[in-house]
Amino acid sequence: MKMNNIKLIIPALIKGLIALLIITLLSTDAIAQDYQFTLNPRRAYDKIKVEIWAQSLNPNAEKIGNASLVLQYNSAFLYPSLSQDLIRTDSILPIEENSPNPYITINTEFNNANGYNTLTSAFYSSDYYSLEINHNELGIGGLQPRTEGRGSFLGAIWFDIVGNPSETDVANIQWSKSSFPGNIEIFDINGNDIKSDITWTDPDQTFRVIGITFLSPIIDNQVINRNAIYKMLDGAYLDAGYPIYFERSINPDIYTPMSATVRNLDSNLAYLFEYSLDNGANWIEMGERQKAIDQQKVQIMLQDRYSNQEELTHILLLLLMV
Repeated sequence: MKMNNIKLIIPALIKGLIALLIITLLSTDAIAQDYQFTLNPRRAYDKIKVEIWAQSLNPNAEKIGNASLVLQYNSAFLYPSLSQDLIRTDSILPIEENSPNPYITINTEFNNANGYNTLTSAFYSSDYYSLEINHNELGIGGLQPRTEGRGSFLGAIWFDIVGNPSETDVANIQWSKSSFPGNIEIFDINGNDIKSDITWTDPDQTFRVIGITFLSPIIDNQVINRNAIYKMLDGAYLDAGYPIYFERSINPDIYTPMSATVRNLDSNLAYLFEYSLDNGANWIEMGERQKAIDQQKVQIMLQDRYSNQEELTHILLLLLMV
């Protein structure tokens, strides 16, 4: 290669490297977000509740001001409940032998406190519904979302299950992708638009309208000791095994609706527990072949064997494997 060609190539390479460096820096800056906002759908018998969480990814992130947090959903099978409980949710703490009742209530800090007015909700169209955070005064009060775990619980939106869904119909709950109507708007306490500073995380799009979700045990490497005496179990359930918490959603066109006089859940509620050793091809009822499950990866399927049931946001089962 001639020397003059080398002299031409080297400056071009330098320019190319500088351009690549600039693009890399800009790209890194573009993906560096201050917050992550997450939707968590929950099952509540004839309803679906959607929790809204916000986490600060940057310790210097600004406090949250006014916001219209708009969800989109499958309007064929979900309809915003006429009665909304926006301000609270619940959870199950990790279960240990001497743990008290693991059920806890979580209240939002963005309702009538910390510089915020009352949380409200709004209907944008048949496919869009929102949680509205109402900040009182520019530059005053406000909260920065927590940094640990999912962050801060902002509020919850409730949907009635409608339209006679099948067992395979999905909820399609996600953040609104619409520019109008139903566009998401969010500002910091000084009135600055921070929508582009947020990572908007959608739930699993395979979440079905009808189904069962385990609440506990779901922690990796959690020890399940059926022989322990768990403090939260007493009376007839003392020394009965390991407690399992789950929640479920049903088709209200099939199940008897709840009322003040009709209870759809009583002490005779029954579920069939089965396990599979071949990835669900065959199922064996627990108690028939106990030794076969030793040292095996067991999958448990819950099959509803009772026709009249009440709200099952939380229900306690006892695992009685021997």
